[in-house]
Amino acid sequence: MYSINEILDIAVELEEAGYEFYAKCIDKFDDRVVKDLFTFLADEELVHKKLFLSMKSDDESEKGVFTEEYYLYMKSIGGGKIFSDENDHDFDQIETVEDAVKKAFHDEKESILLYSELKSHYSGDAEALPLLDRIIAEERNHVMKLYDTMKYIKGY
Repeated sequence: MYSINEILDIAVELEEAGYEFYAKCIDKFDDRVVKDLFTFLADEELVHKKLFLSMKSDDESEKGVFTEEYYLYMKSIGGGKIFSDENDHDFDQIETVEDAVKKAFHDEKESILLYSELKSHYSGDAEALPLLDRIIAEERNHVMKLYDTMKYIKGY
């Protein structure tokens, strides 16, 4: 059985993986608009990580909340790649700004799914729910910024 802290660990790892990806994109691409976008997104990942860490409980007796099946489900929607050594290989596949934006777009949508699922477990928590709502809204904003960047790249 797994605790809410272990589910929050998934969210923290997802934010760390996002930060690492965006930091690499900042270094890889020269376009100022693209660099600014990835800098903004990298900074946001660190803010989200801090929020998730603040939601963790010090009470280790909170074990047994989730089944193995549910935990694996959360890992899979949390972008299963955060749990493998393939992150660098995945970045090697990024050759263009469009590749990077598409991957980021996909990962941000996966984040929304994970955080929406996580939200269902905080239904009675007056502190956690607004935080999760805020993060989901920010992730949606990220999706829109990435969409706008894709339009910029394609010259629309």
